[in-house]
This record gives sequence, structure tokens and C-alpha cells, in this order.
Amino acid sequence: MCKPLGASHCDKQFSKTNQSMAFEMSEKDKVVLSIFINEQKENGTFFNHYIDALTKFIVEITEKLAAAKVELKRHEDNFEIHYFKFVLQSLSLKHLFEGTPINSIIAGQRLHDISSIYNCTRSLLKSFLTINYLYYNHKTEDQATFRYLLYVVSGINNRQSYPVNSEDMKTKLEFERKEILKRLEEIKTNPYFKTLHPEKKNYILGKLQAYEIGKKEIITESGLDHSVLHTMWSLYSNYSHSEFIEAMQLKEYIKDVSKYNGTLYNTYRLCFMLICYQITKMTERFPLAKEMYENQDLEIKTIIESYNKLFLGLSLKKPETPPI
Repeated sequence: MCKPLGASHCDKQFSKTNQSMAFEMSEKDKVVLSIFINEQKENGTFFNHYIDALTKFIVEITEKLAAAKVELKRHEDNFEIHYFKFVLQSLSLKHLFEGTPINSIIAGQRLHDISSIYNCTRSLLKSFLTINYLYYNHKTEDQATFRYLLYVVSGINNRQSYPVNSEDMKTKLEFERKEILKRLEEIKTNPYFKTLHPEKKNYILGKLQAYEIGKKEIITESGLDHSVLHTMWSLYSNYSHSEFIEAMQLKEYIKDVSKYNGTLYNTYRLCFMLICYQITKMTERFPLAKEMYENQDLEIKTIIESYNKLFLGLSLKKPETPPI
């Protein structure tokens, strides 16, 4: 496990380099360089060390917002639980990247369960896209409200097909059926929904899918590079939905250890960048989160900023910040 960098660590690491440089490096520059050097040297253990701190910070932000009774908008009703789910998935991935004990095969050895890693990464990416879709990508408050209503209606509508095996279940489904009708009326009168093409309106009301648009379109509207993230979403989705592809790729990875290690590293790095990006979005949305961020030590702030910039470096355009 890597140790925290700290200014003293950076000073030692770059003191000799600085002697030959024509310019003097700032403390932040030293931390940035040290971060990326250590990432390359220590591979996945670097991410393991910092994921705990970053996910803890996300939880602290949501708890502080609740304690301060910060007023959330209607479409942010599930804000806290979505981020809690995002944190749980991130920490599950951390444990998967530490390797699964295979004592029944080779005593004392661990093996990375790449099938579970890919499936969990897809779940994390889906949570990431859902958070962006519901809380950050809307152009107007009417669109945000519409997306929230559709998301809720789709969820409880799916439950209408559950088998009724008790009076409690029957009562619950009947209550939710009334909720569906009520929220459908809200959707129909929503100003954003009214601007949509009649065919799209009929499609939305007929299908009642949770999202107004597909996952790849969410990536695009977020301002992120579709050529990169579309490929990643397709990769993890194909792996999740096809047993044949999963078995075929696993066979290839076992044959080529360097390729196997490379895909693990790149997947972990992507997950790490998703976490840093989400922290940045929280600080943009809530002044209290921004204040908490500013009170973090230089190392943590630099990690968040650097990996967020790396992630946005994949972008074709700067993401638009919706009105708050």
C-alpha cells in the first residue's frame, strides 16, 4: 500500500531535479508530478489508498448537506441515496481489485475476478450516468422535473408486474398504481414534455422507460468524448450481456498476462476518474460542498483536480453547467 505523499515526500523526490531546473516548482506542481509518478510505479495500489479517502469525502458532503438542511429541488429527491449507491459500488470495486483468494486452487494466492470487475464497473458507470442525467445535464428546471417524474414512474410501473402473494402486496401495488396515474398527469402537463414531438411523446408514454434518452446520449450531452466512453460502455455492456464474449475474453486474458494486467489497470483508473469527476460536480452544485473541498489538504485537492482534468481531457467540448 502506498503512503501519503505530503510536501516533505515531494521535496525529497524532486530536490535533485529542481537543482537542474531553470524555474522553481510550486508545492502544488510537486504534488501533481509526485502523484503521477507514484501512480505509474505502484499501479493499482495507488488507487486503493486514495479511494477510501475520496469516497469518505462524498459521504461527508451528503451528510453535511442533510445536517445543514440544505434545500434540495424536487428532482434531487434521491440525490443522497444515488451517491451512497455510487460510493458502495466504488468500494466494492476496490475489494475486487485487491484480488479474490483462490486457496482451493493455489494456496495463499489471489486472482482478479475480471468478470465481476467488468460487471461492477458497468454498474458504477451506469450510476455515474444516472447522476449526471438526473442532477446535472438538464437545460431547464422543467426538463429536470420531467426526467425525475419519468424515472419514478418507470420504476414503480415495473413493480406492477410483481406476483401478488399477500394482502400487503396487493395494497401496495394498488397505491402505486394510483401514484403512476397521478404522475403521468404531471408529465403530460409538464412544459418541457409539451415541447416534444408528438411521436416522441407517444413513445415515452407507451414505453415508460426510466430515461428520456439512451446511455450513450447521456455521455454525449454531458460533454464527454463519446468515442472513448461509448466504447467503454459498449465493452462492459457486451461483457455483462453475453456469456460467450465473457468466456472468450477471459480465455484471451489468461493467455496474455500483460494484456490482463493492462485492462485491470485502465479499468481501475477509469473508476478513479469517475469518483473525482463526481466530487467536482458536487462542489459546483453546492456552495457548502465547495467550502468543504477548499478545507481539504493540498494533496487530496490536487488528486481530485488532476484526475478530473484527465477525465475531462477525454472531452470534445467543455460540459455545460445547467442553471441551478
